[in-house]
Amino acid sequence: MSKSKVSSSIVGGSLLSALTSGGEQYFRGYFGRLNYKFMDRYMIGASYHYDGSSIFTEDFRWGNFLALSAGWVVSDEPFLVNNEVINFLKFRGSFGQTGNSAISQQATATTYAQWGRYGDTGAGDLLSSIANTAVTWETTDAYDVGADFELFEGRVSGTVSYYVQDVRDMLFQVPIPQSSGIFNSNPTIWDNIGDMQNRGWEIELNTVNIDRGDFQWKMGINFATNENQVTRLSGEEAEIYNVNSNALVTREGDQVGFFRLARYAGIHPEGGYELIEEMDLEQFEATGERVPTGNLIPATRSNLQTHLFDNTDKGSLPTFFGGFNNSFTYKNFSLSALISFSGGNYIYDVARENSVYVNGAKPYREEIVGNYWQNPGDDAEFPALNWNQRYDVINEDGTIDENVRFDPRRAGQAHDKFLQKGDFIRVRALSFFYNLPRGVAESLRMQNIRLGFTGNNLFTITGYEGYGPEVVNLGEAADRNLGQVWAGVQLPQLKSYNFSLNVTF
Repeated sequence: MSKSKVSSSIVGGSLLSALTSGGEQYFRGYFGRLNYKFMDRYMIGASYHYDGSSIFTEDFRWGNFLALSAGWVVSDEPFLVNNEVINFLKFRGSFGQTGNSAISQQATATTYAQWGRYGDTGAGDLLSSIANTAVTWETTDAYDVGADFELFEGRVSGTVSYYVQDVRDMLFQVPIPQSSGIFNSNPTIWDNIGDMQNRGWEIELNTVNIDRGDFQWKMGINFATNENQVTRLSGEEAEIYNVNSNALVTREGDQVGFFRLARYAGIHPEGGYELIEEMDLEQFEATGERVPTGNLIPATRSNLQTHLFDNTDKGSLPTFFGGFNNSFTYKNFSLSALISFSGGNYIYDVARENSVYVNGAKPYREEIVGNYWQNPGDDAEFPALNWNQRYDVINEDGTIDENVRFDPRRAGQAHDKFLQKGDFIRVRALSFFYNLPRGVAESLRMQNIRLGFTGNNLFTITGYEGYGPEVVNLGEAADRNLGQVWAGVQLPQLKSYNFSLNVTF
């Protein structure tokens, strides 16, 4: 006899204001859900959201968000029941849409600021921001297919899945020229700028390696990959590049946040200044291609503005990450360790760059001592310690250009000497506990006494030479999303030791 179950729900609620005022924000949403299960092994589900946000104007306020799912418990089929190896096996797939409206409450409002007029005390009105009345929801379409399994009476279990996330109508604060007349040092306007895709694998495996008598050893591993690509960007140049902040470029057809930098080529042995590879500017002007000529040129301010190469294979986002844990128990003792890892991304060490050039009253790194250029012919790691990075440049014909500036005009106009891989393996946590024998606890009129030690972030294996490879940028939204690996002086993950005594009466 077949069995089936159907469940459903419909929910509506939350007040939606026609306008956003006084810093308040309102939502209204309607939600419906339907789940169906047949013979406890065939499952389908569907849900629908109809959400509105007061941030958007009336014509663009509402968003439709659908979700579908299906599952098949294969291990409940007659041909797998009582299988000695496969105890549980389920295939599943899902599609779901989510919306994002996390933007400024004034994104659809034109605002003004008061300012003195011609030196008078009376105030005039200046335009401080421009409204975009057509901005709307950012939508993520998430696809996922996978399998869950359990083998050998639960000694091995895990999941394997492949995901694709298509982000449509991405929300972003687009810079606009100061010549537009807006009274703001960094004028921007919110807009839906394009689409992006993330895809990859997610794998989780849990095992009971040993379970014999008083001794048990369990292990868990998780691993994920991510491939990112910007599939569409609006605008004529179809790229986001704020050279005043960093050297990260987001461009249609490439990953989010790759590096555009000059190619460092060492120190001039006679002049003591830095060199970079020359880019073929004529070819760039004709075709847009950034290719080297094979020549080396001084890393002057003007050359750092024009001889920049796109490192599309060196981006800001990790391409793989995960962790593994082990736990051991023996009688009253227990030991566990958690290790995490990440890699595939690059980090620009701004903190190191700012502390090896003599251009202000500030701390300098010890590594430059004895490693800077001092005399003609020196094979040095760092240039001569000239104040404010001014050098006399030796031309090919032997003439000399005196007091040439080598300090970058903008933060993003730099070379790749301080660009490093962000791969790391970290011992995230190590714990050890011991329960005193019950007889000892009872003699002290207690039920249990437990001694413990936990260490966090005990050590890290990485090739990155900065403060820490887990860089967190807490600045503006654009910097958080596109500038995470432009790393200044930031507090690294803290190492800690904790000793504990737990007593149960």
